[in-house]
Amino acid sequence: MALREELENRRELLNDHFRRFKHMYPAIQSEDFAPLLRELLAPIVDGLPEEQQAVVVEPLYLLLLELLGKKLVGPSASQPWVQRAWAELFPVAARHLAADSSRRAVALSNAAYNLGIEVDARPERWLTGMARLAAICEDGASWLACGQVQGWRHGLAWSREGALRQWELLPEELKGPALEVEGVEIERLRRDLADPWLRPGGERKERHLIRRRMGNFRGFGGNFLRPPVVEVYGGAIFVRAEGRCWRLDADYFGATLRPVTPPSGSPEGMGPWKIHSTGKVEKGDVSEVFLELREAASVAGTAHSLVVCTPRSHKLWVVAAVE
Repeated sequence: MALREELENRRELLNDHFRRFKHMYPAIQSEDFAPLLRELLAPIVDGLPEEQQAVVVEPLYLLLLELLGKKLVGPSASQPWVQRAWAELFPVAARHLAADSSRRAVALSNAAYNLGIEVDARPERWLTGMARLAAICEDGASWLACGQVQGWRHGLAWSREGALRQWELLPEELKGPALEVEGVEIERLRRDLADPWLRPGGERKERHLIRRRMGNFRGFGGNFLRPPVVEVYGGAIFVRAEGRCWRLDADYFGATLRPVTPPSGSPEGMGPWKIHSTGKVEKGDVSEVFLELREAASVAGTAHSLVVCTPRSHKLWVVAAVE
């Protein structure tokens, strides 16, 4: 009822908005938009105190129109996660959307979308974690920061640096919950987070090497038409193939490839890593033989990760030392 009254009170203004977005996105249909208002916007409005309801209606109405036009919600949506965030997460966190509702809803919609397009990401777990954190965060800014930490933790490896900056800004009582860790001292978490391959607060074992496979031939759903080449610039790993370039980010929680502008300058070496034609990989006093990595064609290393391409494969192998 609250939303219906607000829509009626602003009928002329909102109808103007609808016509404007219809002009930008001709595929928008009123019969597709009306159910979104009932199913997505109304529960958010109803979850707010009466004095806060009016302020969220127009910005969220506009954002829903844009998302419908871009086919991120509605019957033609390219993926389900943005709509699921609105349906499952926003109503239980309505109080955190009351202030700066448009910016926060945009940021969280973007997070849901980005998790949805990463093959190995875990958007379902992000939704669950954010619903849990909504109940314990005192303010919307902290909850939004937790959203970035949770996005990184559930598969957006490229967002690690920004997520850790946000984590440092969180109140002390939220630092553990944002990482889904309990009963661990903050300084221990900081030390663990300095190494991207350590699980924060996790049990430590003897250090050993692991490998992960990523990328593939484009015909099999991967990124590359030809076997790629890897290089390191500024401590980051870049992948080149058929005139294109990607940045590779990988850590304990996931690995991602993002298209980027090729870096300039001279590539760096292999850091602390060694690899032999037998597939033996060494980092300091830790070594292991990986038969898949025999006769490597292209190799690049940072302080924490080694990436290997083999001559007859479109796959990338990421090797790291973990405990």
